Amino acid sequence: VLDNYNEPKPDVVILKWREDFYSNVEPGPEHVLFLVEISDTTLSMDRKRKLANYVRHRVPEYWIVDLRHDQIHVYRDPDGTEYLCSRKARAEKIFRHTRSGHPSTDHSHRDDEEIST
Repeated sequence: VLDNYNEPKPDVVILKWREDFYSNVEPGPEHVLFLVEISDTTLSMDRKRKLANYVRHRVPEYWIVDLRHDQIHVYRDPDGTEYLCSRKARAEKIFRHTRSGHPSTDHSHRDDEEIST
């Protein structure tokens, strides 16, 4: 729940650790480490309305997985009106599989770099 009027349903939410596993409180934006929207037909809404709500409520990191274009949009460091760091990359540039088959984050480019498609 962001506020009394906004209760988006992100596909993945990673919350800060709590001993009570949030049994005594409903998680709010102050508890979020990052969240992910999986976008097939909702990219416009995810990049406009949801992004504006998440930055306004200071969600520290927001990812949009764009299935149609095989891209991941990453937004970090909210300042209240916009994310100070944003990046768009092809999915294989962000996650690469190691020989063991487990995903490995690719850190070969700067956070503010946009990788062309």
